[in-house]
Amino acid sequence: MSIRKKPIKKVTFRVNEMLVAIISIYILLVSMQMWLLFGTINKALDKEHIDFAWYSAIGSVVIFLCTIFFLRYVPDVPTGQIKNSEAENDDKAY
Repeated sequence: MSIRKKPIKKVTFRVNEMLVAIISIYILLVSMQMWLLFGTINKALDKEHIDFAWYSAIGSVVIFLCTIFFLRYVPDVPTGQIKNSEAENDDKAY
């Protein structure tokens, strides 16, 4: 009979789904932001359609702020692992 010395750490399926969703949103937002920045540079150099350059620059800044907003959700994903600082604090309390 085999006895495991260390428990196997499992990451649940929901956490994986959530990370895939966040990464997909990042890829979508960054690709849209690059497209808008490319349009901004092209139209700003043209100097005939400078209003489009301003609109796409503002849109790119808005998308950048959205990616920063989604970035705060990544470290809070529960993985079932105890952080080292919490484990050290628990050991010192006794």
